[in-house]
Amino acid sequence: MTTDPERLDAASQSEAMEPPEPTTQAGSRPIAVDEVFAHVPRAVPHLGHALIFGGIVIVATLGVMFAVGIGSALHIFGGIPFEKLQKNPLVVMPTMAVAYSLVWAVSWFLFPLMWYRPFLDGVSWNLGVARRRWPWLLATGLGVGLVIQFLSNFLPIPKTLPIDDFFKTRSSVWMVSVFGVLIAPALEELAFRGFLLPSLATAWDWLGHRIWRHPERRIDPISGQPLWSLPAMIFAAIGTSIPFALLHSEQLANAFAPLAVLFAVSIVLCIVRFRTSSLAASVAVHATYNLSIFTTLYLATDGFRHLDKLHG
Repeated sequence: MTTDPERLDAASQSEAMEPPEPTTQAGSRPIAVDEVFAHVPRAVPHLGHALIFGGIVIVATLGVMFAVGIGSALHIFGGIPFEKLQKNPLVVMPTMAVAYSLVWAVSWFLFPLMWYRPFLDGVSWNLGVARRRWPWLLATGLGVGLVIQFLSNFLPIPKTLPIDDFFKTRSSVWMVSVFGVLIAPALEELAFRGFLLPSLATAWDWLGHRIWRHPERRIDPISGQPLWSLPAMIFAAIGTSIPFALLHSEQLANAFAPLAVLFAVSIVLCIVRFRTSSLAASVAVHATYNLSIFTTLYLATDGFRHLDKLHG
C-alpha cells in the first residue's frame, strides 16, 4: 500500500488549523468550549471600534482647533482673527498634521488593549503586500488620477470653489501638496479603509448570519480576519465612499460632479483594500493618486509660479 506524501502534508496542515477537541484529564475539571476557542482571534475592527475611532478624531480635531483659538486670542499669530486662520493653509495644514498625529498615537496605544494584537495587524496594514505589488499600486494610482483629470474637463464643475483659497500663493500650494501626498492619505485610509470599511462588511455578514442565516460569517483561522461575502463588500464599499466624499463637500461647495468623482475614487480604493487585504496598499494608491493631481498642477503652473493659470 502506497502513501501520497502531498495528501499526508495537506491532512496534517488541515488538522493543525482545526481547534482541538475539549479534553479532560483524570482529576481535572471539564474544559469549557469557550476556553477551547479563546485562542482564536476575533474579527476586528467592528462598528464599536469604528465609533471609538471617530470619537478620537473629533476630540483631537477640536482640541487642536481650541489651541489655535487660544493662540489667536493671545495674538500669537500676529493678531489675525480666528476666522481667517481657519482659511489660511499655512495654519490649517500644520494644525491638521498635529491632529492626525494625535489620532495615530492614541489609536496605536488604545486599540491593541481591546484587540490583544498589534495595532497594524488589527487594521491589516500588511506592508509586505504593498512592497511586493508596488508597481501595480503606483500604476493604479497614476491611472486613476489621469483618468479623473481627463474626465473633469467634461464635467459640470463650478469655476470657483472654496478650496481655491488654498491655491493662491506658491508657499500655500507647496504646503497643501506635501500634506496631500505624505500625510492626509495615511489618516484618511486608516479612518475609511482601516476602520469603517471592514466594520461595515463584518456587520453585514453578521446580520446576514443572525437574521437570514445566509451567508455564514466565516473567519480566516490563520489571520483571524473575516472572509466577507460579495454583498457585504459591495455594501461596505458604498457605505464607506459616501461619507468619504461628503468629508470634502464643504471645500467643493457641495457640487455634485466633484463629489461624484471622489465617490468613484473611494470605490477604487475600497477594491484595492479588498483585493490586497492591505491597508498600506490603499494608502499607496491614495498617495499616488494625489501625487498625480499635484504633479499636473505643478507642470501646468510652471512650478507653482503662475497660479493665475488655474483661473484662466
